[in-house]
Amino acid sequence: MNDRNLKFRGEVLSIEKTAETRKDEHGETWSNCIFTVKLTDSNSVTKETVGRQWIGKTIRLKRWCCYRWHYKTHVRITIGNEELSAL
Repeated sequence: MNDRNLKFRGEVLSIEKTAETRKDEHGETWSNCIFTVKLTDSNSVTKETVGRQWIGKTIRLKRWCCYRWHYKTHVRITIGNEELSAL
């Protein structure tokens, strides 16, 4: 199994803004946020069960947020390989 294909889906339980901000090339201000996410499912291209031990766990991720839809809770998100490797 190639771990690059492994992704998880989860539900955003809460979002906390940190003090870290930055502006992009369009002048938009982005805030670094900490997401608390409950993992609900895994998905891999080969449909193997790698990572099943993570299902049901609650994790915390850092993501950059700018627009109001970035701050929605109780929505489903996909967590990619880059974020998984940071766990």
